[in-house]
Amino acid sequence: PSKLPVMPAPVGRPTLLTDELVCKAYEYIEKCPDIVPSVVGLCVYIGVAKTTIYRWIEEDCLEFKDILGAIAELQELKLITGGLSSEFNPTITKMMMTKHGYSDKLETDVTSNGKTLNNWSVNPVTTNKDG
Repeated sequence: PSKLPVMPAPVGRPTLLTDELVCKAYEYIEKCPDIVPSVVGLCVYIGVAKTTIYRWIEEDCLEFKDILGAIAELQELKLITGGLSSEFNPTITKMMMTKHGYSDKLETDVTSNGKTLNNWSVNPVTTNKDG
C-alpha cells in the first residue's frame, strides 16, 4: 500500500478574512450608518478589531486597502459637504480635514518671481584701530 504524505496541521487561529466579511465591509461603505464613515465605524460594523484590519493591510490584502481608501474618500467628501452646509461643527470638521491633507495655515513667500527681494550681507565689525 502507498502512503499519502501527511500534511501538517495549520498553526494559529483561522483567519477572520472571508468573502462574507469583505462583502459586509463594502456594505458598510454603501449603507454607512455613521454620520461620517471611519475605520473604527467599519470595525464595529463588521466585528473585527482595528489591529486586525491594519495587520491585513500590512499583509498586502488589496481588498482591505481598497476598502480603507474608499472610507477615507467618503469621509473626506462628507466632511466637505457637511462643513460647507454648516451641518457639522466647524472646529471638528477642520481637525478631521487635516487627516486628508488640508490645513488653514498661511505661508507667505517674500520673493519676486522666486528670487529674494533683499540680498543682505553682514561684515564683521572690529574695535581695533588698525583693522
